[in-house]
Amino acid sequence: MSVKIYFSNKAEILLQKLQNHLLKGDPFLRRIVIVETLAMKNFVMQKIAESSSFGVAFGLKILTLNSAFNELIVGEKRGLPSKLELALRLETEIYDLLTDFEKMDIENQTVIEPLYNYLIDKKFNSKTRLEKRVVALADKLADLFHLYSQFGKKMLNNWQKSDIHGWQKILWQRVISEDNNRESEMIAKDCQIHLFIPNFFSHSQYELLLKIGSENSLFIYHLSPCRMFWSDILSDRDELRLKKEQLIDDFLLDKNPF
Repeated sequence: MSVKIYFSNKAEILLQKLQNHLLKGDPFLRRIVIVETLAMKNFVMQKIAESSSFGVAFGLKILTLNSAFNELIVGEKRGLPSKLELALRLETEIYDLLTDFEKMDIENQTVIEPLYNYLIDKKFNSKTRLEKRVVALADKLADLFHLYSQFGKKMLNNWQKSDIHGWQKILWQRVISEDNNRESEMIAKDCQIHLFIPNFFSHSQYELLLKIGSENSLFIYHLSPCRMFWSDILSDRDELRLKKEQLIDDFLLDKNPF
């Protein structure tokens, strides 16, 4: 399948290219626009809605990166669950570890003890306090586990091979299936994939994009690479604002000396 890359200094020009491709070809073709953030998703949706070229847009989905990957993966192995689902699973497993702590052997107690001591405050012994700590910890771990899946491939492989145990490793193995990898997953075919203004990919995300591009038409819309910081370049509006501020400064300097 083909891969096409478009460059421009302005997002609006790239968006016009995107709209042109979305209007071409089979109207029943499955089209997926991948964006990096919800803010960019809202921007693209708004501009498409405002465009006079579009009547009723069907067969089109605008998704963030992880949602798009799950959409394009066929079968049961669909990567990590959502953050909310993962946090709820972690809460359940954490409570199970706390309940079973007294029944564990010495070796496992030693591993779980830091987690147990953090959550079980014997001084206060408050159920509400425990619930708040478990919820906060599960929420934080859900974020971390998503980061591990994207950037911690070597660490996760070492976890599988190493005999050293830790409470995070135990929770990972409980909530994440050991065969949960993308190497044997099937990629959806005959789709038109549009990657709109990406900023950064982890190595695992990049590998998956290569697989997606091998099975589907992939279009990438990217801001032109530049050795300078884009934030150092003034827009016309910024230039006018700075000129006005400079005029005010000059006016204040030219004041009555008395």
